[in-house]
Amino acid sequence: NKLSLIYAKTGQKKLWTFVDISSIHRKLDASLSRALPGFRAFSGCVTTNGFPGKGKKTFCKEPVTNKRFCDAMRALGETTDISTGPIDKCEEAISSIYGYKISEVNRVRYEMLIKGAESRDIQSTKDTLVLHTHRANYQTNIWKSSFDKDSKSK
Repeated sequence: NKLSLIYAKTGQKKLWTFVDISSIHRKLDASLSRALPGFRAFSGCVTTNGFPGKGKKTFCKEPVTNKRFCDAMRALGETTDISTGPIDKCEEAISSIYGYKISEVNRVRYEMLIKGAESRDIQSTKDTLVLHTHRANYQTNIWKSSFDKDSKSK
């Protein structure tokens, strides 16, 4: 099974660059590699927003150190119908990315407000996170299905 060459465009404004995803895939273990499409869609891409104050570098650490988040990213896009399992794992990971051990994003949001965080730097509500996860799942499903010549989005 020959791997196609896959590149991702990244950066902003005049600082665009292309990342060789195929090369990254070959260097990662299989579990982490299978999580890449979900990770890309969930952390922010052209069709999904990112998270306030958290770029790709911040997200890069999470799949490596958080097995539940890696499992959730790997599960994204397997079907168009997403269960609460990946959503709960993503909620826990987002709380961790913002530096909290609390697993509920609404509670983290409240704690951030109490500490005086700027509204533009505060993460989304649980409802928004659920919708974001559905969008990321849909996008990941499109990407994963594109490799299956006999498949339309599952």
